[in-house]
Amino acid sequence: MVFTYDADDTGWRQRFWLTRDYLPEFADLLIGWPSLADLTSAIGGRAEPVLVPWDCADGFFEAHWRRPEAYLDEDVRRAVSVWTRVGPQAEQRAVSTLREDLSSGRWAERNRDLVALDTAELGLRLLVA
Repeated sequence: MVFTYDADDTGWRQRFWLTRDYLPEFADLLIGWPSLADLTSAIGGRAEPVLVPWDCADGFFEAHWRRPEAYLDEDVRRAVSVWTRVGPQAEQRAVSTLREDLSSGRWAERNRDLVALDTAELGLRLLVA
């Protein structure tokens, strides 16, 4: 099994508030990423969507989609390679803006529909041979 992104479907980038509103640089990390069709063909398998539960404890990039304050924690960010790959300037800008939006209530207003969700479809796929 392989855990990957569906880089072909650009719509998921709009579904995850962190990449949509704070870290657009994430999209650059997927340039040249193999297509989902190529990946599934390479292993002779199929791709299944991975729904991320709101209380996911794994710690990968999207794990805290309903707990935005987690992304303010330096330890949480250091456990995820995305932050290193986008660079310190993008990281600090994203964290600073997120902190401001959480304090002002802007994040809650923009993402009020998330509190009713138990899981989110954020473009993650599990490749099964």
